[in-house]
Parts: sequence; C-alpha cells; structure tokens
Amino acid sequence: MKVTPFKDISIPTKHISSVEKSFYKLSEGEIFKAQITDIQHGKVLLKLSDGFSIEAKLQNQLLEMKIGQMIFFKVQSNTNDQILIEILKNQNEDPKLNVVLDAINAAKLIVNQENVKLVESLLENQLPIDSNSLQEIFHQIKNHPNISLEEVLFLLKNEMQIDEKNILQLNGYIEHNKNIGEQVNQLLDTIENMENGSHKLEFIKSLTQAKQSEYSINPPLDSEHMSESTHELITLEKEIEVLTYLKDRPESLLENMLKNDYTTLFSAEDLNEEIRSILINDKEVSNFFKNTLKLLTDTNKGKEGLEDILSDKIKEFINIIKNELHIPLENLKNQDNLKEVFNKIYKYVLSVNDIAHKMESPQGKEIAEVSEQIKDNLDFMNQLNKYESYIQIPIRIDHHHSQADLYIFRKKKNKKNDAHSISALIALDLANLGYVEAFVQKNGKDVYCQFRLENEKFEGIFQKYTPRLMNALHNKGYHLKSITFHRLKERFNIIKSPENASNIKEEPKRYSFDMRV
Repeated sequence: MKVTPFKDISIPTKHISSVEKSFYKLSEGEIFKAQITDIQHGKVLLKLSDGFSIEAKLQNQLLEMKIGQMIFFKVQSNTNDQILIEILKNQNEDPKLNVVLDAINAAKLIVNQENVKLVESLLENQLPIDSNSLQEIFHQIKNHPNISLEEVLFLLKNEMQIDEKNILQLNGYIEHNKNIGEQVNQLLDTIENMENGSHKLEFIKSLTQAKQSEYSINPPLDSEHMSESTHELITLEKEIEVLTYLKDRPESLLENMLKNDYTTLFSAEDLNEEIRSILINDKEVSNFFKNTLKLLTDTNKGKEGLEDILSDKIKEFINIIKNELHIPLENLKNQDNLKEVFNKIYKYVLSVNDIAHKMESPQGKEIAEVSEQIKDNLDFMNQLNKYESYIQIPIRIDHHHSQADLYIFRKKKNKKNDAHSISALIALDLANLGYVEAFVQKNGKDVYCQFRLENEKFEGIFQKYTPRLMNALHNKGYHLKSITFHRLKERFNIIKSPENASNIKEEPKRYSFDMRV
C-alpha cells in the first residue's frame, strides 16, 4: 500500500459489546474525537469521548502518533465486516475544530464533513453557532435541500429568513431575472392589453386614485392645485371611461349620437347618469367627446374608429405612469427623486393588487402575481440595504425605459483602506448598445474604469466618448487614470466575494472577481 500522511485504520467488528454499539452506528463522513491510550504491535487503543475504548489495527505502520494525543478521525466506510477511519487532515493547524465539533454536538446534529464546513463558515462570518441557531438553520436547509452554502450565508448575514420567498428572490438576483424595471413594465403592459374593458377601466381608476393620494388624505378636486401629470391622468381616465362605455354598448347608440345635435346630446336617454355627469361637469372631456363624435362622423369609421381612439388613450395613460416610475438620468443626482419613485411604485402596486386578487380571469391573476413579485422585490431590496449597498433603479433614457443596477463594494474588515476611496459597479441595459457593466474605482482624485461589453463590436463607440468622460471628470476635479474594455463572459454574481474590490490604488485586474454588493 502506498504510504501517505493519512492512511486508513482498520477496526475489526467481531464480538462487539453493547456499550460499543453507538460507535459502530457511525456513518460515512462522520467525525469523532478519540485519545491514543496505547500503541503496540501495529495496534492502537482509542479512548472515545464517552469513556469506552476501541482497539484499532494500523494499516500504515509509519503513522506518527503519540500516547495521550487527542486526534480527530473521519469515517471512510462502515460495512458489516469493518469500519475504516482516517485521521482528519490539518487538525493540528485548525484551532477552531474543537469549537466547531462542540457546537455540532451541542445541537445534537450529525458530525460530518458537510456540517463541519457549514459551522466553520458560520464562525468565519461571525454568525451565531449556539445550539438553537444551528438547529433552526439545519431545519431550514433540510426544508430547502437545493439551497447552496453561499446562499445560506448571504441570507443569514443580512438577517433574512431562509424561506421559499427569499430564496426565490435571491436566485432571481443571481440569475438576473428579478428586475424591478422589467416587472413594472410587465405589470403596466398587462393592464394595457387586458381584453376585458371594464376590468381594464378598474385598474386605470385605481392608478389615478393612487396618483391623487400623493397630495393628502383628501386629494385636491380643482386642477389649480394639481400637478400637470395628475390633471392629465384624471382627464385621460374620464375620456377612457366615456369611450369604454360607448364601446361596450350597441353600435346603434353610437349611430344615434352621431346623428344628434351636440346641444341636446348630453340629455339623451341612452346615456347613463355617471357618463352624463362627466360630460356635463367636465368641459375638457365634453369637448373631447364632441370632437371625437365629429371625427367619427367625418371619417365614417363608427365603432372601429372609436376603438382605435380608446386604444391610443389607454396607451397614453400607461405611458405617463411608466415615465413617472422611471427616473431620467439627469434626475439621479438627487437622492430624493429615487425615494419618491420607489414610494410611487409601492403605492401603485398596492392599488392594483387589491383589485387583481378579486378577479378570476387569467390576466387578473397574472397582474396579481406580478404585483406580488414587485412587492417582494422592494421588500427584499429594502432589507438588503440595511447591511449592503445595492439597488435596482428604473431609468428613462430618452424614450427608452430600462434599469440601472448600482453596487457599492464593502471594504474588507481589517484592511487599512483610504477613507477617500470607494469601489462600485454600475450595470446598464441599453436599447442599442446592449448590456454593459462598468466597474469604477476612486482613490482620492484618481478614477479607474473598466467596461465589460455584451457586444464587443460597440467598443469603438465607447472609446470615441472616452475624451468626453475625461473632460467631465476633469471639470469635477478628478483624473481618469485608466480605462479598459473587455468582453462580458458572465454577468456579476451578487453572492460571490470580490477578491480585488479593496485593491483600489492600482489599475483594476481583468475582472478576476465576482461581484459582491
């Protein structure tokens, strides 16, 4: 047999006494501690922690062991004939092993390599390893067998429950398919494309009410005290309500209206009281209605033309909401704008969520599901930002709605970093240039930039604007020391630890680290 520093020990299992039975129940991978009490004729006597002794036969006569020595062993295999064990590697170099094993034993958990690794990781990340905490963690891991050790540690460090909702949200961040910008657009697009006109109108009214609630408990009724966008939404909502009413009525009603004189139109018996009230009390909507009827008369399109007008009005309404929930790049300088957008998103989502949960239609259920996903995303992000610096920002570039991800790297503990230094990652999904990651390191007044491009053919465009970036930084008192471009092979991973994030006094390496918020 080849001699190695860690050879097997073979223990015959014949004539096992009842007191030794617990030892022979050890399964493969389990770890135990024993004291060497005697060594002679190629055999060693091991005293176990419960006080009983086991004789073991050495397969490797060159193993260095001393009487009185405490050694950790790992079970290699346990068959009917014998148990094979090996001396645990690096035990003399790891003073934490005793603490880890004591914690596992106190929690009455199986001592195996997997559990030892988990508890060691908890210890390294300064997380509790008392028996109650360990039992709860192992219980949650057992209920979610597909969760990785990295995901467990990430959730625990951010004081998040290891439950289905948080695991799903975290995996969405890792796989980049839980994006607040995309979720908001999906929600609004689904409302816009609903087949049931009355249900669609319900959501439009709820969005308008949420918009009005920005002012006070009692929203203003006169347009003088409203913002331009609020007044525009209210007017659009009324126009959509009138058009929806006509669309859902027999075409003969529309034909009669087209024949009537405008002065007697609003007193027609065919109109219900709510629509009549809107047309009588709102001059702007009344004029729109008259102009619409005139247009339909002139073009002779009838109900088909009315449906086209209604579709355009709904699209206009939804686009105003989208613009409100996506921040123009120039407004990102003010942090209050960011808070305002997230408050609006939450308010709008709550307004449609209540209605959607009462609907049985497939589209109603889809809206309910997406609104819940947005709430989960906002809640998860809010909890995450208690300890990390990460945010998804819905942005508007010209007329394109997209998202920016901002990650501020945490400085490693026990590292003496310059107080004026910072590292960050900005990820953008651009309409024409595709997905881009920019890693930025600032050390005092020196700035280092590294771009990773999903499509390398656009590198020339980025290089073309490098002088403009240099001038912009120079005007603010900074110096662009280095800028590099690379092809994006894999997007950042939020749960991986960065290796070079604190190495900010030199040009960044070729992105050899994964992203950690």
